[in-house]
Amino acid sequence: MVKNYRKRYPYCYSLMRLSLLTLLFQVFVLSALATSFASAQDITLEMKQTTVKNIFSAIEKQVGVSFTFNENTISKLPNIDISISKRPLTEVLAELERRLPIRFKQIGKTIAVSSKQANRNPSTDLSLIPITGTVKDENDKPIPGASIRIKGRDVFTSTDNNGNFRIEAQTNETLLISYIGYTIQEYTIINGNPATIKLSPDTSMLQEVSIVSTGYQDIPKERATGSFSKIDNQLFDRQVSTDVISRLKGIAPAMLFDERNGSQSNFSIRGRSTIFANSSPLIVIDNFPYDGDISSINPNDIESITLLKDAGAASIWGVRAGNGVLVITTKKGAINKPLTIELNTNVTVGQKPDVFYGDNFLNANDYITMEQDLFSKGFYDGDINNAARPILSPVVEILSRQRSGAISASEATEQINRLRNIDVRNDYDKYLYRNSINQQYALNISGGTNKTSYMVSAGYDNNRQAALGEDFARLTLSTNNTFKPSRWIELTNAVFYTQSKSGSAPSSSSDIVLSSSKSLYPYARLADMNGNALPIANNYSLSWIQSLPATQLLDWQYRPLDEIRLADNLSDVNYLRINPSLRMQLLDGLSFDVKYQHERSATNNNNLRNEDTFFARDLVNRYTQISGSSVIRPIPSGGVLDQSLGQTIGNTGRLQLNYLKSFRDHSIAMLGGYEIKELKGIYTSNRLYGYNDLLGNHNSTLDYTTNFPFYVNGADRIPFIATTQETIDRYRSYFANGSYTYRQRYMLSLSGRIDQSNLFGVRTNQKGVPLWSIGLSWNISEEPFYKSSAVPFLKLRATYGESGNVDKSVTALTTGSFRTNTQTGARSILLVNPGNSELRWERIRMFNAGLDFALLNSRINGSLEYYHKKGIDILGNALIDPTHGILDGSNLPVVKGNFSDMKGHGVDLQLSTKNVTGSFSWITDYLFSYNRDEVTRYDVSATTTNYLNFGAGTTELATYPMVGRPVYSIYSLKWAGLDPTNGDPLGIDASGATMKDYTALTSVGPEQLVYNGPALPVFFGSFRNTITYRRFSLSANITFKAGYYFRRSSVDYTALRNNWRGHSDFSSRWIKPGDEASTDVPSMPAIGTTANRDQFYKFSEALVEKGDHVRLQDVRLGYDLDAVQLKNVHLRGLGLFLYVANPGVIWRANNKNLDPDLYGNILPLPVTFAFGFKGRF
Repeated sequence: MVKNYRKRYPYCYSLMRLSLLTLLFQVFVLSALATSFASAQDITLEMKQTTVKNIFSAIEKQVGVSFTFNENTISKLPNIDISISKRPLTEVLAELERRLPIRFKQIGKTIAVSSKQANRNPSTDLSLIPITGTVKDENDKPIPGASIRIKGRDVFTSTDNNGNFRIEAQTNETLLISYIGYTIQEYTIINGNPATIKLSPDTSMLQEVSIVSTGYQDIPKERATGSFSKIDNQLFDRQVSTDVISRLKGIAPAMLFDERNGSQSNFSIRGRSTIFANSSPLIVIDNFPYDGDISSINPNDIESITLLKDAGAASIWGVRAGNGVLVITTKKGAINKPLTIELNTNVTVGQKPDVFYGDNFLNANDYITMEQDLFSKGFYDGDINNAARPILSPVVEILSRQRSGAISASEATEQINRLRNIDVRNDYDKYLYRNSINQQYALNISGGTNKTSYMVSAGYDNNRQAALGEDFARLTLSTNNTFKPSRWIELTNAVFYTQSKSGSAPSSSSDIVLSSSKSLYPYARLADMNGNALPIANNYSLSWIQSLPATQLLDWQYRPLDEIRLADNLSDVNYLRINPSLRMQLLDGLSFDVKYQHERSATNNNNLRNEDTFFARDLVNRYTQISGSSVIRPIPSGGVLDQSLGQTIGNTGRLQLNYLKSFRDHSIAMLGGYEIKELKGIYTSNRLYGYNDLLGNHNSTLDYTTNFPFYVNGADRIPFIATTQETIDRYRSYFANGSYTYRQRYMLSLSGRIDQSNLFGVRTNQKGVPLWSIGLSWNISEEPFYKSSAVPFLKLRATYGESGNVDKSVTALTTGSFRTNTQTGARSILLVNPGNSELRWERIRMFNAGLDFALLNSRINGSLEYYHKKGIDILGNALIDPTHGILDGSNLPVVKGNFSDMKGHGVDLQLSTKNVTGSFSWITDYLFSYNRDEVTRYDVSATTTNYLNFGAGTTELATYPMVGRPVYSIYSLKWAGLDPTNGDPLGIDASGATMKDYTALTSVGPEQLVYNGPALPVFFGSFRNTITYRRFSLSANITFKAGYYFRRSSVDYTALRNNWRGHSDFSSRWIKPGDEASTDVPSMPAIGTTANRDQFYKFSEALVEKGDHVRLQDVRLGYDLDAVQLKNVHLRGLGLFLYVANPGVIWRANNKNLDPDLYGNILPLPVTFAFGFKGRF
């Protein structure tokens, strides 16, 4: 297996070996440091008849620990002699335990001292009083699950979800409050007043200690059996962006971003778990699933994000958890917290996109030479003589005029030579793109009294995108208030409002498409020397357009730069979310929650092409009818306004009962409840002709039924756009979750949920499906027999269970859409989804095993997890009887249903190493993930063409899986090089023979295809180093992806001739015998050669490349000032930072200098520089 891996992924193997060597080096250094540290911690004592208290003081000075004890107990101990030389702390404590009636328990650098004598029984002591209180962390946030113990007695309790506790004790007794990752705090009872106890972090313990949220409850991470990963506020705010999702790139374990089509928000958690259904992870915000646009969320409002990665963590969310869950917790105020004002602002400046990136461009000189050669062979004669006046390039127009005698050969040569040195990409860079500037402002006001807490925030983002005319602005307002009239009742209400506006224009180089199918020729000029827009041939020959009578037709010339200036394509999004809730404390440990969420989103898109735009002028002219001096315009002059409105209204209610109780060595946490949800969507669209933006009126008397003759040739009806769609989704759920912990060592968790929906409504037993999980964990390091100082923390955990997924495009009942025939007015129904009474939810079973650990005095900590998942009842296609008359988009008699299965497995490794400590510190964080999915059952075999074109998954809604392969895979045709006699590409047929029958080569069966490998990374992760020196910090994040393939583009002679799509490989093509030794680019074929020759080369093995690469993701430099330095300006703190994003790829396996994360004509993300500050008042 290792040999195969090394052979198949040599670059990935080298990268992993380098990472392993780096890690081993760090372990070696840390071991040496730990050894020297341990030797420096040896204790020497030479004391005669001294008190035990003096011995403790001497030990504290030598090794930096602290002892907590009861003065009465210690004062009764006898004085002793002690003589110890260079012995470790554990041996010294053991010696004291042997000689004295005391015992020790060490947590971090705190050592608790207790008596060996039997505990007294206070049950008959009538002076016991109830003591209540709250335990908080250093940020005034409650700590659930903290341990409360009466010093000297075996009486325990723990805090509930709000950090509250209740215990019976006597006046003047001492409480010991502990929580993993924090130093033990002592609290002496003076009276029965409520106590607020704040714990301080134990800096000697590096392993992650945090509260993770499932969306239903907050639980201590060290007590969880499932797979959780938490992104805290500090790590989340390390990156700068307008949106939430892109900030997680490179810092969230098991999260893979698919950026091949330019999207920054297409991501998965632990790979793909479905074929056709929704593949996006569920996003939960403040306890409820989020159904709005994630771009409406202000990242400055977010406190933390928790990833739920296995069934044990995510199954509580049922049928929407199969792809993983992202739980977002927003910022809130806190009880008894003083007023705090935070101001965060930054400016990000980005470079222009690199328009010279990639090979999808042919220089003007070679392009013109090709055009001259084709012209001489009569290739363009059909277009030149066509009555439809199709578009011609300027060179072809010049050559045609020369041939007709309109200009001389020398004039033609002079005009053509002037074009040879033009590179249209210079105009792209100058006129289409600019430096992006993003401004971000955020204000947060929070605080609280003994009964209330509050948080009010406002944010404003103003982004000027790199593409000219692309802009985005967003205003966010939110408030979160909590009122506790008594310790039994808590009322909370949160309101979030977002308004965003965005504008777009046809300003990308890919937006300039001529005649709907042709690319812009490389010698085009968009503007003259003075910057005035120049016309480009579009739809029709430019010379013919310029000869038309200007008095009867509108200007028919296309000027791309004017289209950018005239663009008026605006989108307005308004989003409102309200979350009131009530919590009642019914009994000690028992509470009842009532939660409600109302969501309302409205998206209004208006795309106005006014009367001066080419779109409007072309549409009017196309339908114009001229007879002598008579001019008839079925489409009136004026603008064309396309409108669309989408409105979503969601209501969700939840009733939930919670129980949390600890007694002696036992802890129980349970919840159960009922949830109901309705999500209604209304979508409309329409088009208005003859629109006047100043008056707001339009022409409403158009004839949409007549076939009008076109001005050039052909005929058609006026395009009519008016659609209405309404959807209602209803869900009903029952859920329960429970856990039992014994002695903080052993934990059992159970979770179950039943979801029901109106999507599946034929049979009652198919409306819902039970989803569940079970988990176990064992905290080995808490065992009495465990004495390892090299591995102070060790925990095993495992879960197994089922979560689900849903595809809303299929339903149990037959559905269709009404249509109206524009000629006859007759109503008809278009079948959208044939009914399937057997339709069920998709189910994903997952087993997860994890090991959490800390090494070398907690200077290395991390987790290692293995998981295996199996998809059952996965939606897929199945063949049906053709006589049913049901065909899919490929005209195959198939129907979608629960006809498929798939599986997947993977490994997640998360490591954090504290390499150097002190005023100068160095911390390294590693993330490594391995994931592979495989389709195990799929009844329909696609065509070879579909596997080649769409197998990689780069085309939305076109997925063609093959059994035994990942859902997204790269397939190719067998390649045998170039024919040395003429440069034709050679292939290998099914018998293994070399041949040039391109029809046969491109018509092989799917079983004859070469499977190159997955189209998405199998291995991925990051390597982040953070160095701090006093108040300065510097961090750099390096990401890597490996074990996958991509298909690069090359010259396509058919597309080059017919669609003007150039490629630099044209200049490297085979020209003469012998070239086959240095190039794989075929020769230019003769006119009339079948397009299958190009298709064979396009999908051959020769163009498949390894995707392995390493990228410098970002670099951040920060400087923090504290209240002492800022006392004159009344600031509690101020942080300044400089952030650089997207510096670029630093190593790649392919030698074409291509970014494997990009597909087609997508340009790389430009480097951006952000500067900002964050102040606290």
